[in-house]
Amino acid sequence: MKYEEANKFINSVIENEFHHIQHYEEKGFSDTDKDQKELEDKTTEVFEKLLKSIPEEYRKLINEYSSAAFYEWVNLCRFYFKKGVIAGTTNLNFLKDTNMMEYIE
Repeated sequence: MKYEEANKFINSVIENEFHHIQHYEEKGFSDTDKDQKELEDKTTEVFEKLLKSIPEEYRKLINEYSSAAFYEWVNLCRFYFKKGVIAGTTNLNFLKDTNMMEYIE
């Protein structure tokens, strides 16, 4: 397999797994993780207060901003996920400091 093909394959695997986690595991995490639930509740509370406190003509703009910010953060999460997979599969030097598995130099 050529480098370009391998790179495309790896990126496809990473993207597929990101979507799998996003669609099938995120909801369970949001429902069961106490810290995440508190963060989501606070975000919803503040956003609802903001919408109630502004004139109707600005609500659409605030909703558009919220959606744009959401997609920006999802894209940033995708970046961190990809970089984490790359780091976790290429830089395994940390294994020599653990007793979990044998490290071969």
